[in-house]
Amino acid sequence: MPETTPIVEGVTYYVSQTIDDCESEFLSVLGQLNLGVSDFTFAGLSYYPNPLKDVLTVSNNTSIERIAIYSISGQLIRNYDVALSEITLNLADLSRGMYLLEITSDGQTKTVKVVKQ
Repeated sequence: MPETTPIVEGVTYYVSQTIDDCESEFLSVLGQLNLGVSDFTFAGLSYYPNPLKDVLTVSNNTSIERIAIYSISGQLIRNYDVALSEITLNLADLSRGMYLLEITSDGQTKTVKVVKQ
């Protein structure tokens, strides 16, 4: 799904991942707009570099409680209990591809995508 695709509340999108002309199966994703408290909680969120080679740094203006890494198909890969405002993760052993980071801070959760080269 191109990053420029507008997300509409309640609409189901079907997404896939293509690496070297090999396309994954389609995954259904329900469009959900999150506005409100989490916008302030993650106002200072940054994660870099993206795409990453081996190491990913995640920081936020409030303490990060938890980071979970999922495959694009939704399988939990890793789970970190953090309690820091910045953490560096060594992801050298992950395969190339797209991953979802579920970041929890102040009881709010935000999901972002990262690409492993």
